[in-house]
Amino acid sequence: MAGRQRRRGLGVLLALVAIGAAVGLVVVADPDPAATPRADPAPDAPEAETYANPLADGVGRNPSVVRAADGSYYAYVDGFDMGVPFHVGAYRSPDLATWTMVGDVLDDPGAWADPSSGRRFTTPSVRHVPSNPAGSRYVMYLTGPTADGTASCIGVATAAAPDGPFVGADQPLICPPGGARAASPVPGSDQVVYRAEQPVPGVYALALTADGTAVAAGAEPALLLGVADGVLREGVLERPAVARDADGAAYLFVRTGDEDDGVGWSPCVTAGPGVTSCADRTRFGSWLTGMDTVAAVGGLQVFTDGEGASWIAYDAQPAASCTGATCTGLATLRIDKLCFAHGVPRTNGPSTGPQTRARPRGCSADVPGRSLEVAAADDDDRVDHPPEVSFRDGGSSVPLGGRLLWLFSDTYIDRARSGRDGPCFAQGASRSNSAGLGLPHPLAGHRGYTSPLGTVGPDGACAGQFIPLTDDETFFNYAQSPVGRRVVLWENGGFPLADGSALVFFVKGVQDRDADGSGPDPGCAYCYEYRGQGVVRVAPGQTVADRASTAMSCDQSCLFGPADDGWSGRPFVVDGVVYVYSDTPASGAVRLGRVPVAEVEDRSAWTFRTATGGWSPSIADAAAIPGLAVRPPAVAYNGYLDRFVTVVAAGSDVVAVQTAPEPWGPWSEPTPIYDWGDLECGDIDAYGPIATPALDDGGGRVIRFTFSRPGPDFGRDPTCPGEVRLVSITLSSLVR
Repeated sequence: MAGRQRRRGLGVLLALVAIGAAVGLVVVADPDPAATPRADPAPDAPEAETYANPLADGVGRNPSVVRAADGSYYAYVDGFDMGVPFHVGAYRSPDLATWTMVGDVLDDPGAWADPSSGRRFTTPSVRHVPSNPAGSRYVMYLTGPTADGTASCIGVATAAAPDGPFVGADQPLICPPGGARAASPVPGSDQVVYRAEQPVPGVYALALTADGTAVAAGAEPALLLGVADGVLREGVLERPAVARDADGAAYLFVRTGDEDDGVGWSPCVTAGPGVTSCADRTRFGSWLTGMDTVAAVGGLQVFTDGEGASWIAYDAQPAASCTGATCTGLATLRIDKLCFAHGVPRTNGPSTGPQTRARPRGCSADVPGRSLEVAAADDDDRVDHPPEVSFRDGGSSVPLGGRLLWLFSDTYIDRARSGRDGPCFAQGASRSNSAGLGLPHPLAGHRGYTSPLGTVGPDGACAGQFIPLTDDETFFNYAQSPVGRRVVLWENGGFPLADGSALVFFVKGVQDRDADGSGPDPGCAYCYEYRGQGVVRVAPGQTVADRASTAMSCDQSCLFGPADDGWSGRPFVVDGVVYVYSDTPASGAVRLGRVPVAEVEDRSAWTFRTATGGWSPSIADAAAIPGLAVRPPAVAYNGYLDRFVTVVAAGSDVVAVQTAPEPWGPWSEPTPIYDWGDLECGDIDAYGPIATPALDDGGGRVIRFTFSRPGPDFGRDPTCPGEVRLVSITLSSLVR
């Protein structure tokens, strides 16, 4: 096992003897299951409003909790750690708060199991099947060595009651070459997921009969996630479990060989009630991991309570019992809440101290989010650009066709690098936007993009105008160039669509670039007149966006126009809804609009956040969103922090983060995370930090953003070139 080693030994058995005496349970060294008396269940009490971990003083490794027909809960744990004669141990609770030991619940695992193993089994998981015959309404899956000693396999046992006695089948349920272990039911289906070595090591799903006791006719194992995929640092997958959110989406939880020694999750693909595959973009080890008080977190399984709310059951050891990678304390039974927000599982675990059972707003009532303390800040160097470019700003990124589409705003072509008569400079000295494609990474899905950026533009040879000007706009720029005025189409971010294409937003304006202020607006250098915000569709392989593909192209009409008071925010998508903030210069306020992704190009489908917290179709009803330091902000949902995040410039050299539980706030005060004043040529102005959530890692623990530095004379000084830089911020571990 990678990470901390969870030591078993005599101390565990002695602790169980003491615990057994305390609850009136006699523990004897007798391999005969019939000699194991069961403690009488404690009488039911009024349901507790709180619980506190650990739930019981005894060993509770690899727990699996099931709600019984009478409304009580049973937690089944490894017998391997329980000492003779425990085959599979169990605890019982009327309310998830008070737990008492039941004892050994497995009488006979079946003839397939190795009798010399001490008849103790691991990773038990129980399913309640009310439609089964009375004698088999509780079905247990357990792992143990085969009688011939060739492998560890998965057996099945049944019982009439949750406290047993469970009796196993003569043949193992799942026993491929190389063995299998740690089966658990997939909610809402007849599948189980488990760990196997063949045909490749990984997590598999397999359909069973409706009674849960045999493999379904013709069923074949489906590989959900393979160790060989290259996504695991240590190549370890242990104790898989599947959960579903309220919309039926499936998530695979698995203990991994991450250095954090914890449990991660992966989104899965479903077909009907079953799970068919899971993504390799997984928060391995970072979702549920140790804190100062607990360590060696593992053995996670998922269950639901009487109200249908989801919970996790897991084990952990005291952090004080760990020296380096070895922990010697008891692995105790623990539970915590499981919720889902914006397609991301979240939990209040690993918790210590009293926790409320209620969850009025999911888990958010007692999940304050994770620490914003910065563990490391790494300047990842400049984002590559073609050699003829002296400077470009912007730096949004959008997944597109298995690559990352980088979007830039003002892009300046250096005459000395391109040549006055060269093909790149011949197109003009500047573009108001350009783009580039990253190189696909072979392992990490859409997040893993490497440099250099391939050029996107006319003929693919030069940094061209990616979102093109219309003929009228081109003529305007030609005619107005003597006085320094031009139409600009500045990139404004975007997002991928389900069909593999992307939507790219842009802002249209007229800019006065007469630096001495002698243009049509005297005294105003680099002034900007807002003309609207548009959106274009981009298909994989496109080198130039097609503005003719949408009526909302800001030539005849715009998605938002001058009458909308400067609406120009960057879009972000959560749960199939597009959100856009906007600066409103007249009032200095930030407002918020939204629309379903499928209707984003339909202006009439947009609604706007009002002062009462509702949504109005009238932009005039949009109310101020207080607390945001930048107008308009670039926002993304961060699953690690369980917050919406915006990266902002706070002062001349400082980049900060603001967070909020919802897009409309309340927004936190800015927390500094990076100082760009320490860079070479640090006296050169920097501006415009833009979050790049497609490049975040560790489920959002690593936040990446770009910012722009024009350099002297817009990058024409080779000692301080103009650039867009990429920065990685690694946040501290969980603080709760």
